[in-house]
Amino acid sequence: MLPNSNANRLSRFHGNRWLIMLTILLLRLSQVTLLLAENVATQPRFAISNIEDVNIYRLSISDNSADQVSVKPMLILTYAATSQAAASSVAKQLVLLKDFINLPSSTSTRSKIVAEFLLPTRSNNTNVLKALRQLDLVGYESITKKRICQILACEKDLSEQPELVEQFVNNLADNGCKVKSIITIDNCHRSGALKAKHRAFNLTNYLQWQFINSGGLADDHEYGLRLRRDVRHHNYDALTAYLHRIHSACPSVTRLYSIGKSVQNRELWVIEFSGQLPGSHRPGVPEFKYVGNMHGNEVVSREVLLYLADFLCRNYDRTPLVKDLLASTRVHIMPSMNPDGYESSHAGDSNGVVGRSNANGIDLNRNFPDQFRAGEPDEKPEQPETAAVRAWLARWPFVLSANLHGGAVVANYPFDGTKEGASVYSKAPDDATFRQLARAYSSSHPRMTSQHRCPAYLTERFTDGITNGAQWYSLYGGMQDYNYLNTNCFELTLELSCNKHPYAAELPRYWSENFYPLLVFMSAVHKGVRGFVLDFDTGAPLSAVSVLVDGIDHAVLTAQDGDYWRLLAPGSYTLRFVKRGYSSYSATVTVTDEAAVQLNATLRIRPFADWSAAQDFSLKANLASEYLPTIADYRQQLKDLARQYPGLVTVRSLADGVTALTLCGRIDDDDAKNSLPGALLVGTLNKFESATGEVLLRLARHLAAGYNQSDELRSLLNNLRITIVPVLFSSSNNSTKLSITNGSSADCSNTELLSSATAVESL
Repeated sequence: MLPNSNANRLSRFHGNRWLIMLTILLLRLSQVTLLLAENVATQPRFAISNIEDVNIYRLSISDNSADQVSVKPMLILTYAATSQAAASSVAKQLVLLKDFINLPSSTSTRSKIVAEFLLPTRSNNTNVLKALRQLDLVGYESITKKRICQILACEKDLSEQPELVEQFVNNLADNGCKVKSIITIDNCHRSGALKAKHRAFNLTNYLQWQFINSGGLADDHEYGLRLRRDVRHHNYDALTAYLHRIHSACPSVTRLYSIGKSVQNRELWVIEFSGQLPGSHRPGVPEFKYVGNMHGNEVVSREVLLYLADFLCRNYDRTPLVKDLLASTRVHIMPSMNPDGYESSHAGDSNGVVGRSNANGIDLNRNFPDQFRAGEPDEKPEQPETAAVRAWLARWPFVLSANLHGGAVVANYPFDGTKEGASVYSKAPDDATFRQLARAYSSSHPRMTSQHRCPAYLTERFTDGITNGAQWYSLYGGMQDYNYLNTNCFELTLELSCNKHPYAAELPRYWSENFYPLLVFMSAVHKGVRGFVLDFDTGAPLSAVSVLVDGIDHAVLTAQDGDYWRLLAPGSYTLRFVKRGYSSYSATVTVTDEAAVQLNATLRIRPFADWSAAQDFSLKANLASEYLPTIADYRQQLKDLARQYPGLVTVRSLADGVTALTLCGRIDDDDAKNSLPGALLVGTLNKFESATGEVLLRLARHLAAGYNQSDELRSLLNNLRITIVPVLFSSSNNSTKLSITNGSSADCSNTELLSSATAVESL
């Protein structure tokens, strides 16, 4: 019964039946709220007993009533928490909550209402949990998302059903749950079934969720993610000592090495992390690298990478996530590529250039060979830091990399320049994959996707927090383009902060913002296609096999152990494996958002006929398995070529019966032909070296036949006069037998050697 005071007030509105009903309803619901808050929701004195009651209450509320904002979600959640109706019946009413999301009320109001009813909800009520799993969480603030995720993560009905775990966890990620809530699974399911299943997940799946509002992990002690809090700036000496301490603390999984020295003789330190055998490439394990502080005054990357190295060391034996990462990936971290520039920079220089270049005043990110500016007269001399990095790239088969900078908050991908020099989109062959990699970082960063604008560049906006390098602004000699075009490595340039050199007090925020994205981006090295290429007959690994993708004009090469990694965005692709002397192999695969597809290949040594058709214009004479026996036979073969290719091929006799053949495409212009640079190839200096003469004769056939079939050979012979002397050895007897048996020039007379020298002089 209502209190008398309330009854008197209601009597003033006699005749307004709908308003009375609404007031009664709200008061009753307030009683339910109090009961639920006292944790007696399972036995309430007031409850909605069936689905029809919900419909009645819903219909009793005007569509235009402002109170619908609070009533609708209350009705559904109260009904779900107090009834034994089937989950399907509860699900029918979820449309009210979906409508509720779109109502013109503030996000905080909606979140508060839903959170109030989620907090007392029993986690073992299957109906409620199954209904909540279908909610679209878009539009709710983090407090509501967090509570929903925690309830779902603790659903005990799943603890003994491992087959449902993967679908269950993916649902959490899809609904925008933070990783902390997902990690809570381990604590909710002590039976071990869920934990065992989650351990079986591929590392990539575990890390590649698009974390929303991830922030730091400072309070995630339940999963053992230990973070440092003594963040500060580190000069060269402090950085060196810091890295040595990390290596000393984790000697079994780290290696500290230098790739070279800076202009001022400072070491370019790299710390490597590997679950097994640091210091060597493990077949089938991809190589990943981070490079920081390339511009010496952009220091956030330097500090963040130091803390990342510390994090990996401190958590390797404590956290399965880190252990799995290092078991499947070899990680190289270079905190500073420009230690000299750093020493001249200073804290508080938000947007300056002091310390940007190396000690020679050269911008290192303009110092690499460039596809659009090769050989230009103003090209700067290669710096020792640049040379050291290039040698490093040639040493290991890196797959994925990021070059960390400051001055903006965006993920930048190739190409950085254009042929014309304009600031327009410069699309790399792997543009789709680069965009996916950039989004992997930006979408897991709390601010990057919000088109964050830096105070110094308020007009800059980056959709999804990513940008094509040249579209932002063109540059030449950059490191990310060099990586892509000259190695197997796909590299991005990640801009981490507006402030290039913030004070130390600001560093914890940057570490917190970039901690998750750094791990997520590392895990992306396991995307696409991977495998081994072996010799079909021997099973030996084949290195330097070109792995080509139809429709993408970019190849990667297999490493020394025959292993390869081909990063690709989701889609269907046909891969071709090509190596000179072997028959090619093709296969079609479907790449998804999951872990890399494994595709192994075996290549057969190509039959000579197939090789000849593909590489030697099907010249049957070049497939002969016997050598020409005499000098006279070589002379006749050269004359036959001159008759077969008139003008292109000319033959002349030199001193003492030596015959020379000349190839030149300028067949109608003797003056132009004689003015061209020349090349002389000479073989068979004595009668025991007929193999060299045979090779040169077959080369002459190849060049002559290819002039009208190959653009490359036509260009070569139009710009170069090539003279070939297959047999320089001279003898008064043209029927002298040539051989490839062991012998030496001592077996030839002095007269024969002098005759050969005379012939060469005549050329």
